[in-house]
Amino acid sequence: MEDPERSEVSLAIDYVDADAGMVDADADADPTPETGPTAVSSIPDLSAIDRGQLRRLPESEVRLIEQHGQLYSDIFRKLQLKPGKYFDFWNGVLRVLRSNHLDEIQRGTASVYKQFSNRLLRGYGTIVWVSQVDEWLIDAADLDEGEDRLTYRKPRATRPASDVSENDRFFTILQPLWVRMRNVLFTPRTQSTPRGRRRVGRPRNLSTVKDDEAEYQDLSDSQTPSSPPASSLDRARARSQQKITNLQARMAEVTPTDQKMTYAETERGLVDLIVALSKLRARSDPHIFESLWQEKIMRIDEVEDEVPEEDSTVTDNAVVAQGMIPINEPTTTSTSMSNEPFNSRGIPIKDPNSIIPPTLPSVMSIWISTAYMPSITLSDDGLPNHVHVFAPEAKAYHWVDAPVENLDMSRFIEGVNYRVTTPASKVLGYVLSYGWNDICRFISTGRFEAHEQTKHLGCSEHVQDQGKGKEKAAVDEGSKAKLKGPDVDFPAHQWRVIGVGWPDFQEDLLCAARLGVKVWRMKVCVVTLP
Repeated sequence: MEDPERSEVSLAIDYVDADAGMVDADADADPTPETGPTAVSSIPDLSAIDRGQLRRLPESEVRLIEQHGQLYSDIFRKLQLKPGKYFDFWNGVLRVLRSNHLDEIQRGTASVYKQFSNRLLRGYGTIVWVSQVDEWLIDAADLDEGEDRLTYRKPRATRPASDVSENDRFFTILQPLWVRMRNVLFTPRTQSTPRGRRRVGRPRNLSTVKDDEAEYQDLSDSQTPSSPPASSLDRARARSQQKITNLQARMAEVTPTDQKMTYAETERGLVDLIVALSKLRARSDPHIFESLWQEKIMRIDEVEDEVPEEDSTVTDNAVVAQGMIPINEPTTTSTSMSNEPFNSRGIPIKDPNSIIPPTLPSVMSIWISTAYMPSITLSDDGLPNHVHVFAPEAKAYHWVDAPVENLDMSRFIEGVNYRVTTPASKVLGYVLSYGWNDICRFISTGRFEAHEQTKHLGCSEHVQDQGKGKEKAAVDEGSKAKLKGPDVDFPAHQWRVIGVGWPDFQEDLLCAARLGVKVWRMKVCVVTLP
């Protein structure tokens, strides 16, 4: 697996090539930069400042201070680098390391500096001080008297360079480099002065204050106190009253009086109104403008043309024949708008309740009971004669979340059948009693219709059920699943009859939703044979 530290070598080479043009441009634009001890001494020492009190300088300022690596020339000489390689080492090695680990440099501890030196030696030590010595390092003849050649000893794969004693000289030279780089990259944060939250009030006029105090003093001196507590209370009351009086006087001077507009002001306002009206008429649709004009402007004429109401005070409330009070004359004319039961002129106003669309319920709380009929007999109107022969024997079953969506009626019908003891083959229909009005809805299961069809043919009432198994197979299995266990299903011809009454139930729900019903509940009476 490739070492992540060593992979930075190729990045450094690209980094040097990319910045070559920028360096040439900066060198042409800037004069000869200041180098040597003077430039280093002008950089503040940030060693004693915590990382939280430092902020990052812009890269353009950092590049200007570092002078393309010349700021570290004394340290580069200790590393025995050639002067022509100062820029390559600064741009391709140091800038790559610090850009990837800027937060660690900001921390500025001895362990961080040691870790940075290990990274540099692990990634570039072999290249600079071992394999490419002739390209990067100065000749042995250029070394100072008594100066030994720097030699890098590569550690084992999993150990840092600091574990090798021959590399201690590198750490001694590189630590001042990281300290100086931290001083260049960061600067102390400025302490911002918190703003006051209170708004500075405008001081009162000193002459007014002096006049008020003089008046208060005159009032207090003119009164003869009867006792010390009473005199203090009187003086306080007098000062408060005088302050209120002076405040009212100043408000009267500042507040302008409500004067009527002059002839020129009125004319100017009317001209502006005519111009605005002409622009509005030119930009709007003619039909819309005419309808709104009739609705808004012409109604003002109607109100202004009305005759004021006459005084119709009743002077005698004596009771006459048939116990009625005498009727007075009409107080308004026959053309008054109050005599119209409905507004028949202008554009009708939409009911604000209709803005919110009606919301149909997905589930409903229902109470299920059972009523028995002795036989299937119909009246002349097509309704059963003996629906209420036997009252429900048990307490109603409460189904709190009965599905009433219009997607699949079989879920509701089969769910009701599952919650009664009578099998579905004896169910004649369902009586729905709504909880939000007095309307009842009857949904037939088709037994009445089948009885009427077979009665004239002399057949039994159960002839239609002989082929029930074959007709069930024709029903769409996706819309109605066969439940196992109790008899809760119907034949196909009965489902078609139930489907006739189900839309009426959905229409009742839609009407209730339009009326704003929020509590959905009803009673379901299952009409069955004994």
